[in-house]
Amino acid sequence: MVRYPDGKIRYEGSFRDNKPVGEWERYYENGKLKAVLFHRENTDRVKAELYDADGSLFSKGNFAGKDKDSTWTFYDNNTIMARESYRNGVKSGEAVSFSPEGRILKETPWLNGKIDGIVKEFYPAGAKSSETTFRQGKRQGECRIYFPNGQTQIEGTYANDVYDGEWTFYDEAGALKTKMMYRNGVLQNPEKYDSLQLQEFKALEQMRGKIKDPEQYRENPSELLRK
Repeated sequence: MVRYPDGKIRYEGSFRDNKPVGEWERYYENGKLKAVLFHRENTDRVKAELYDADGSLFSKGNFAGKDKDSTWTFYDNNTIMARESYRNGVKSGEAVSFSPEGRILKETPWLNGKIDGIVKEFYPAGAKSSETTFRQGKRQGECRIYFPNGQTQIEGTYANDVYDGEWTFYDEAGALKTKMMYRNGVLQNPEKYDSLQLQEFKALEQMRGKIKDPEQYRENPSELLRK
């Protein structure tokens, strides 16, 4: 057992052959539980539960050595907010974000630490709001944005993370509103389009990807294995 200068427990657990084994508990300076770490004997794998300074569970998963590995689940007020997959500390596999009601808000495929595949976002009520194709961390290929009724609102393509080719706009009934032609991210003949059309496109694009990755809210969990 190791204590803070004021006498409160900092962490406690057991060693065998100078290696931590079994259950370890770590605490904040305020005395609240910070982490429960279960060290599996004869392996470097650790099962972890991590807590906020107020004692609320915010994530749990596995470490391989000091790297996150396999599935990690993230919580907010005891409600699952996301699940992510890791391989040797690097995101690989599908990451899913959830609403407080448990509906899927976003599905993001990862490959070796980069977004790779079709990213899907959803309205809070459950309808799909967008699909965007990524390759090696960049938007590459088709993108579609939908109205809540399922009708396509905007569709077009990206090349190397910028608009490229024809982008088409529709109203909620499916009628064509306008088309915009881009080349390497530059709008061709912008004088053809009024400011409201351009503002609509910009506003919708800025709404994409607003759901943060859960680890952006917290310190790196692997630090708990070092402190």
